[in-house]
Amino acid sequence: MHDMMIPFGPAHPALPEPVHLKLFLEGEEVKDVDFSVGYNHKGIERTLEEMDFSKSIFMTGRICGICSSAHSTCFTQGIEKLLDVEIPQKAKIIRTIVFELERLTSHLLWLGMLGHEIGFDTLFMLCFREREYVLDSLELITGKRIVHDINIIGGVRRDIPPEMIKKVNKNLGILKDKVDYLQTLIKKDPLIKKRTVGIGNIDKDDVEKLCLVGPVARASGVPYDIRRTDKYLIYDDLNFKIVTQKDGDSFARAIVRVQEMFESIRLTRQALTLIKPGLIRNKPAMTFTEKEAISRVEAPRGELIYYIRSNTTNKPARVKIRTPTYANLMCLNKVLVGNNLADVPVSLASLDPCLCCTDRVTVVREGKEEIIKLEDLHGHH
Repeated sequence: MHDMMIPFGPAHPALPEPVHLKLFLEGEEVKDVDFSVGYNHKGIERTLEEMDFSKSIFMTGRICGICSSAHSTCFTQGIEKLLDVEIPQKAKIIRTIVFELERLTSHLLWLGMLGHEIGFDTLFMLCFREREYVLDSLELITGKRIVHDINIIGGVRRDIPPEMIKKVNKNLGILKDKVDYLQTLIKKDPLIKKRTVGIGNIDKDDVEKLCLVGPVARASGVPYDIRRTDKYLIYDDLNFKIVTQKDGDSFARAIVRVQEMFESIRLTRQALTLIKPGLIRNKPAMTFTEKEAISRVEAPRGELIYYIRSNTTNKPARVKIRTPTYANLMCLNKVLVGNNLADVPVSLASLDPCLCCTDRVTVVREGKEEIIKLEDLHGHH
C-alpha cells in the first residue's frame, strides 16, 4: 500500500493542456503513476473523412498550434503519394524552410515553459522575446505567425522573393546570438541544474523498448531522426548533424533541444541559398483510386506518422494519426517514479507533451465498430 494518492490535473497551472495523473506516494517519493488523456478529443480523424482532400489539409494544420506545419506537411505528402505526384524542387525547399522555422518556435516555447516550471520566469520571458524573430520570419514567408497554411497539393501557395531571403537571414543571425546566450545560461545556472540534472532519467534500453522518439530518444543516446531516416523534402541535400546526449535526464533533454536550434538555423540558411526561380506547384489531376499511403516527418517532438486510405471519391476513406507525444507518454512511469513530488512538473514538461496532437482514440474489438462508454475505458485502463 502507498501512503497517499495525489491527483495532478487535468486542470493544473504547470501544464496548460489537460492530462490527469494519479501520483501514488510514500512520503514525498513517487512510487507509481497512472495517467488519463482524452479530455481534448475532438474527432478530427473522423472530421477529415468528411472533407475534400484539398480542404482537409487546412484542418490538419489546426490540430496543433505549435506543430501546424508538421501535421500539414505530413498529410500533404501522403496525399501526393496517393496521386503519384512529384512536387517542384523549389516547393520542397520552401516547405523545409517553414518546417525548420517552426521547429525553432517550438523549441523556444518549450524552453520558456521549462523555465516557468522551475520558477525561473526570466528564462520564460527571454525565450518568448527571442521567439519573435522566428515568428516574424514565418509571417514574412507564409503571411501567418502560428498556423501557416503554406502547403497545397502539389506544392506551396507562396514564393520567397530575394528581398525576403535577406530579411529572414538577418533575423536568423540575430537569433543565433540569442540562442548562444540561452545555451550558456542553461549550462551555468545552478537553479536549472539543481532541478534537472539526474532527474527524470530514461536510459537507452528503455528508449528502444518503449519506442520513444524525438529529442526524448536522442537525449538518451539514440540517434533516431526521420529527417535522416526517410530523407524527405530536401534533407538529403543539406548538411546537419543529429544532436544526441547520453545522460537521458531532464537536463540532457534541454541541451538536445537548444543544440537542435543551432542545427535548424543552419538548415534554414542552407535552404535559403538553394532558392532559384522556378515553379512552386505542380497542379495534379485530382483523381483518386483505392489506395493507401503512409507519410512520416520529424516533427519538433519526434516522429509523426499519417496513414491515409483513399477510394474513388475526393474524400479520404480513412485517416489515422500517430503523434510523437502519444509514443513518448509511454515513459511516464520511468520518468516520474523514484523522483520527488516537487520534481513532477519539471520532469513532465521535459518530455514536451502536446495533448492537442495526442487526444484521439481508436478501439478495435473483433473487427466490429463499437461505442465505448467512459466506465469501460476506466475499467480497461
